[in-house]
Amino acid sequence: MTALNHRIEIQEPVTVTDSFGERIPNWLTVFRAWASLEPVAGRKYFADQGLHSDTTHAINTPYFSGVTTKMRVKYGERTFVILQASNVGERNRQLFIQAKERTS
Repeated sequence: MTALNHRIEIQEPVTVTDSFGERIPNWLTVFRAWASLEPVAGRKYFADQGLHSDTTHAINTPYFSGVTTKMRVKYGERTFVILQASNVGERNRQLFIQAKERTS
């Protein structure tokens, strides 16, 4: 495993109620950890009247159970959609996440 030198948050979607009783989608941090974060593939494309790019990243972090593709990874102001999460070697020590960052 490479150096764990990026502080990340794993977040899950939640719905909160504001002071007017309106239900608002939001994100709740369920896990913070040091992780390695490495780009592995990328592409550029035109959509919605502009140039966009997707970059797939490999993220390795200490194991945390319950991570799903409905969650996301935050690193500073950057957001990554989780494509896959797996328990490396089924040993509950290391979590490998394949995630996609979309920029415009």
